[in-house]
Amino acid sequence: MSFLTVAQKDLYYLYIGTYTQKGSEGIYVYQFNAATGEFKPLSVAKGNSNPSFLAISPNEKYVYSAGETDKQGSVHSFAFD
Repeated sequence: MSFLTVAQKDLYYLYIGTYTQKGSEGIYVYQFNAATGEFKPLSVAKGNSNPSFLAISPNEKYVYSAGETDKQGSVHSFAFD
């Protein structure tokens, strides 16, 4: 499982990459508001197998994931806005 955060003022975005064999669906995105303490789910990026490593681009517009599969790995990129 991978965790990454990106901050914009009082809002923090948490990206969670999960192993997808046991019911998880991929990369989950949550938002945390540091001013109010509110924590809420935003979205799920489905269809990528076991995104166990995540990286954020320097401009914070893209999320890259390395997926683990039985015979070979995979790399996916997602735009975040």
